[in-house]
Amino acid sequence: MNRVNFLSMTATLLIVAVSAAEATETAEAAGIAAASWYGSAELGASVPFDEGRNPGLSAETRLILESKPESGIGFRAEGGIGWNYGTSSAEALAFDAGIAPAPAAADLPPGTDLHRTFFLDQAYARASLGPSDLSFGIVPCAWGTGYLFNPTSRTGPAAFPGDDSDTAPGTLGAVVRLSLPAGFSAEAYSLAQPRLRSVVPAVDEASIDRFPFGAKLQSRSDLIDASVSFLRELPNADAEAAYWAGADAAGFFGPVSWYAEAAIRLPGGSGTDTETEACAGFSWIVPYFEITLRTEIAWIGSGVEDPAAYDTAALLAGERVLSARRYLFAMLEKEDPEAAEWKLSGGALANLDDLSLAFLAEAAFMPALSVELSAYVRVFVADGDGEFGGKRNLGGGMELTPYRSAAGIKAKVSF
Repeated sequence: MNRVNFLSMTATLLIVAVSAAEATETAEAAGIAAASWYGSAELGASVPFDEGRNPGLSAETRLILESKPESGIGFRAEGGIGWNYGTSSAEALAFDAGIAPAPAAADLPPGTDLHRTFFLDQAYARASLGPSDLSFGIVPCAWGTGYLFNPTSRTGPAAFPGDDSDTAPGTLGAVVRLSLPAGFSAEAYSLAQPRLRSVVPAVDEASIDRFPFGAKLQSRSDLIDASVSFLRELPNADAEAAYWAGADAAGFFGPVSWYAEAAIRLPGGSGTDTETEACAGFSWIVPYFEITLRTEIAWIGSGVEDPAAYDTAALLAGERVLSARRYLFAMLEKEDPEAAEWKLSGGALANLDDLSLAFLAEAAFMPALSVELSAYVRVFVADGDGEFGGKRNLGGGMELTPYRSAAGIKAKVSF
């Protein structure tokens, strides 16, 4: 981002903050519900377990401005700025692996800093009119009942299962929701962007036979929630559209909550063969110990069973984050039952095709309502070229290890 755009964005954020404060005071004086703003600041440090690897530092400041009236017009905007240094920087890791040459500072546009990232996750208006609800702008559209995997959610960039982001990134488009009698509801979306966003405009990128859309019918009852859906996915700007039919359900069986979700790619579009993605899982609070057990199994039909056939190019391009077909996840969670001042969790994601494992353990302490201190450990175990912890051959004598074991600490303050 050049200096002019940077100053422009900074000035805009300041104007929005001042205007929101003034509008809030005016509305409160008139007895009208007004917009509210809040956010968070986070600082983290990580140390890789690899010998000779350097630590990483990261920081993020996030601001949210929203108005949520019970009826009428509302809005929500969420964005911020992030900084990454050392091994926390994806760019630094790419330069170090030889995937891309490190540019000289003099070759970058004025004001550009590759440590810095601006993001705008959501920015949309919402109109609630009786039983209908319309949202348009950069709007989130996350479907599915799965805890880690969501086969029916196919609008945003691929994300690693369990990504702990509190916000679902939005996509430019519109979402309509309609409440129907007898516990039914309907939802539909129409989007202007593929899953993997392109920064180069093209005259045919909004073609009527390519833009992503989806529709689903949902039923809610005391025992079970279920839905069926149909959607068109556009993986990237150069891909052919893919059509999917999906279904999901969630409910309770005594003390156990369960869920299942599946999507099947229909013939035609971007593929000639039918593919299926599915997941199922449950959670159970273990009596007396008050520990939550979660487990989930997943099948990804577009994956492969042989590690030698893993699509490294798609991984580097951001088109996918998992390469195999069969996965199993299990986790234990324990939270302070009295004051919610601490939380412990530990789990593992297993690739059942190459038997590689990803372990994650985290401890969080909340000394105050708006302060969270945490420490985590991520350990990847693989044999040779296994997915979690193994090496990928890039050709030309270059190798890449996408997943590296590390430990880290974080501090987060909400305001």
